[in-house]
Amino acid sequence: MIPDERLVERSWRAVWKILQKRQVQSIEEGTALITRLLEEGNLPDWVPETPLEKAQEMVYQALAAPQREERIRLAKKALRLSRDCIDAYVVLAEEAARGPEQALEWYLQGVDAARRLLRQVRSYGGRSAFLIVPEVEPARRAARGAADCFFQLGRYDSALEYYGLALHWKPGHDDGIRYDVLRCLMEKREIDAAETWLGQFPEDMTAERLYTLALIAFIRHGDGFEARLQLQAAIEQNRSVVPYLTGRIPLPLSLPPDIAAGSVDEAALYAVDYLRIWLTTPGALEWLQAATKDL
Repeated sequence: MIPDERLVERSWRAVWKILQKRQVQSIEEGTALITRLLEEGNLPDWVPETPLEKAQEMVYQALAAPQREERIRLAKKALRLSRDCIDAYVVLAEEAARGPEQALEWYLQGVDAARRLLRQVRSYGGRSAFLIVPEVEPARRAARGAADCFFQLGRYDSALEYYGLALHWKPGHDDGIRYDVLRCLMEKREIDAAETWLGQFPEDMTAERLYTLALIAFIRHGDGFEARLQLQAAIEQNRSVVPYLTGRIPLPLSLPPDIAAGSVDEAALYAVDYLRIWLTTPGALEWLQAATKDL
């Protein structure tokens, strides 16, 4: 069993307790303190003391448990210790839910707990403190999980709201949420908003951005110079997308967790996520087929 990456957050909780006890007033002061403690080798282990901390430790035990039933049992036990344990709701959404509707209920309870806990963030330096408060990562997981459920249920406005909340809680760290937002906007056919959104990330040379820009250019201008130019840029980045979208190659049944830009896996992922949007855009796949017949 591969260890859950969330377990590494336990170490950060030890750091956070030090920052609180030393009454650190700024990110800069906290960074300097942590650097000195690391250099001295004086970072202690995390010792949970409050009911919320003990509940979070119970969640870490759940994440390390090999059996699904044990993970569910420990997550429920964590909530009996503290109803504010965000990650306990996330674990139950992941492990106990029977479909997106039930998962959504758990995630939304996690978001409510996050709002209660993060209400105090301004005491530690305003929005910048969202970068260091340990509850931020669980909060983002709950918000993004809720957004993903709304997306699966076709409730795109609600999905956008909760993706926005996840971005708000850790500004400058989107962790791929930009693509979730883009898919929502394209599903809603909000082409202006999608184009504006993509314009915020000019350095992004992924298949998702470039092929979607090509589709937007086709929607706006038809089979013209601009659409062909955007398509050429997309093909140069990842030519493997085209056979997946046009049906020359069947979509895979599964994809690996780590996908490199320009790879066949990236191409397959884009087709899995966007084929329906291309199919429901009049003339788009016919244009793509004709424009790439010699590919």
